[in-house]
Amino acid sequence: MLVPGNAAIDRTEIEERLRRYYEPYRRGVIEAVRRAIARYGTCLHLSVHSFAPEVGAVERRADIGLLYDPRRDAERTLARHLAARLGRHSLRPRLNYPYRGTSDGFTTHCRRLFSPERYLGLEIETNQRLLTGKKDVRSLALALATSLEGALRAQGAAP
Repeated sequence: MLVPGNAAIDRTEIEERLRRYYEPYRRGVIEAVRRAIARYGTCLHLSVHSFAPEVGAVERRADIGLLYDPRRDAERTLARHLAARLGRHSLRPRLNYPYRGTSDGFTTHCRRLFSPERYLGLEIETNQRLLTGKKDVRSLALALATSLEGALRAQGAAP
């Protein structure tokens, strides 16, 4: 999908954006994960994104995608608990959709750096059709927060 703000940039601008935004962000998150692991013994890294409701002629029917590594028991269990709770908010969640949780992304990179006992990486993908106004965004944020709290409680990971 072509992003208008990126359509006409040259290699120099790409490298500048990588240096200025991409690389510091990744370094900062990795350091925050290291600090959390050092302090608490484990870290849950949530990476929240949105996805286009349609790609070409294909409609993406899920409201929320939860991406995780199915080989990591804690990630799989958390994703399932979270999906069940999101459904109680009249949302249609799907697991490892619209992408696979093991696709080449930032959480996949972090899984190479940190063991399953120390790091849980979950990507929460929201369908852009749910994000049309402030009220919708607030409602979705509340549903995500309460669902996540319930899912963590179910795993004994929240007070």
